[in-house]
Amino acid sequence: MNITHQQSPKTVLTAAAAALLCWVSGHSGAAEFDTSAIPAALRAPAGEVLAIPARVIGVQIYECAAAQDVPTHYTWTLKAPEAELQDESGLVLGKHYGGPTWESTDGSKVVGEVVAKVDTADGGVPWLLLHSKSTSGAGMFAHVTSIQRLHTVGGKAPTAGCDAQQAGRERRVPYTADYRFYTADPASPIGLWKTVDDKTGAPRGLVRIYERDGKYFGRLEESFKPGAEQRVCAVCTDERKDQPIIGLTIIRNLRPEDNEYAGGDILDPESGSLYRCKMHLESEGTRLVVRGFIAFSLLGRSQTWQRQ
Repeated sequence: MNITHQQSPKTVLTAAAAALLCWVSGHSGAAEFDTSAIPAALRAPAGEVLAIPARVIGVQIYECAAAQDVPTHYTWTLKAPEAELQDESGLVLGKHYGGPTWESTDGSKVVGEVVAKVDTADGGVPWLLLHSKSTSGAGMFAHVTSIQRLHTVGGKAPTAGCDAQQAGRERRVPYTADYRFYTADPASPIGLWKTVDDKTGAPRGLVRIYERDGKYFGRLEESFKPGAEQRVCAVCTDERKDQPIIGLTIIRNLRPEDNEYAGGDILDPESGSLYRCKMHLESEGTRLVVRGFIAFSLLGRSQTWQRQ
């Protein structure tokens, strides 16, 4: 089994980082946060737990620029946020800026990617759910997997004052919001994993494990092999034939069985071969052992993936 893919600039979970996340969660009023008003589209994925509740105070910076679809029309376009990140006691945790990026005072960072949004009825910027696009550093943001922006006040783009004569002009609109940072539950395989070659041990790519209707699946989110973004699975023999490699579901229909997940299959997108599959967690949830085999589990190969 040779699943596509070279190293991501992400760090393996450390006990110190995990302890810091638990400390922040335990001291920032997480238990008091009312989750009932969060729209279903913005709820954190199953298998993720709240690590850091926080609040930002700052501005949304807009620039007057020509619209992309109608160059003769000018509109206020979001340039970047600029805000201070605090816990509920007012302690400064870090800062929030373009990317969108959250940077802790300990130097760790997380860059988010919007996956869902809900407009507000009271004029604030939309509520958001973001997935972690990348992380860096070994501090409290190093293992964030999802981010919510909730309870926003202000920050919406101006409605007037932008035309050709005002092109390039900036407006700084004050806003506040609650941010909730989630990390993967160490008892669950759900999350992002760095795959390795079972023969050489070389990093190959990133696979996101997710749950649907009680079964577990794995989607290839990034390949470190050059040109993977343009490739399709020409060698696949089922409904995945000619689907893009990036975004391909390579693990399907695994079910919890005792202390492992089994009963499904795994695809090798390099050869098109389909194997039976089982997997289990090790090292306090930081490693996922994935085994592919044809008929009997003893006759197969295993890879050890690292949680990102």
